[in-house]
Amino acid sequence: MKARVLFGVFGFIFVLLALYVFPPIVLEAVVAALCVIATCEVLGSTKLVHNRLELLLAMLVSLGLAVGHFTVLPLDLTDVMQDLVLVMLVGSFAIELKFHDSMKVSQVAWGFFGALLVPYLLLSLLRIFQMHYHHGSFIVLLPLLAKKEPDALRRYPLLLAGTALSVLAYRAVVYDFGKRLSSLGRHFSEPAVMLPLAVLGAAAYFLLRKRENKMLLLVRKIYAYILLGAAVLAAVVLVLLNTVWSAVPLGGMDDWLHFSDAWGTDRVGVWKYCLSLFGDFPFGKKLVGGGCGVLAALDVQHRYFPDAILDAAHCEYIQLLLNWGVLGLGAYLAWIVLALRRAWKKGGALAFALAAGLLGYGVQALVNIAQAPGISLFFVLLAVLRGQNDAEELTCG
Repeated sequence: MKARVLFGVFGFIFVLLALYVFPPIVLEAVVAALCVIATCEVLGSTKLVHNRLELLLAMLVSLGLAVGHFTVLPLDLTDVMQDLVLVMLVGSFAIELKFHDSMKVSQVAWGFFGALLVPYLLLSLLRIFQMHYHHGSFIVLLPLLAKKEPDALRRYPLLLAGTALSVLAYRAVVYDFGKRLSSLGRHFSEPAVMLPLAVLGAAAYFLLRKRENKMLLLVRKIYAYILLGAAVLAAVVLVLLNTVWSAVPLGGMDDWLHFSDAWGTDRVGVWKYCLSLFGDFPFGKKLVGGGCGVLAALDVQHRYFPDAILDAAHCEYIQLLLNWGVLGLGAYLAWIVLALRRAWKKGGALAFALAAGLLGYGVQALVNIAQAPGISLFFVLLAVLRGQNDAEELTCG
């Protein structure tokens, strides 16, 4: 206990020094070392990757990803990510050729997981720390509010309270805080929202910290139903605001909740345009799509924007519908749904964590385009989830 207390005290002091006193390279170097150690622990100590060359390759790629975050180096993170994925692909293929008799497919999937996903999650601390306007160093401290108790549900309200208090602190110390947020962000960061959240979070923490697990499970179930009800209610209200209540003025929230063609930097207009193009496809092309690049080819003829060629729908599912048709999009969605169903049946913390990553990517894909860093990690999540069941592993060759 004495050693743990001393480590916690000196560790916290070092974190404060790294965030506010030392130059950024100190924190970046420490996180880079943690990335390599974490990759080694996740893959090596657990024996998920038995092959030493695959483990070494994963550790080197993990280090390369961390170095790509160094502010002293003029590197583009997207380029670094693409190059490292290629290195991992070529290296793993070569190792498989050498050890195909003894190395299972799951080791490659776990290698990608440990080399790319594990350090990418750790490096989110650096990405937050490097945020503009010096907010990052405050946000990085938030996880320290979560004490080491057996059940995460006891810590969650405290984290909410800490987040709310941090937002209030930002408002007090940053003179142009409001100018750096969207209208939606300004509304949610108002003291009228943050103060009750801080009080409720703190109260919930003190009420739950000594409760038995049965009570915690009941609270979690009630919380889940409340979230589900809130999501359904929000969906209904959004539909009404854009149909029956479309003339109702919403002030600063109007740009967010009224889905005009200009919503989301012209996204709604682009989606309508892309769906109209798909509607003009002949029946056969609607089934199998027009192939990669079909949107740009059609936009050359129609031009949605007069000064630019539109080559992305800014919704991955509409993009897949144009490229692959109904059959291709259906197969893609079925793949994801089956993976989530597998995670639900499998159970366990790792399976649910992987499923949460898939869901997160699936939600953001509604309004974004597929890019190398994100889509690569998405397929790594799918591969690792597929390799969870040892009984279904196949040996290479």
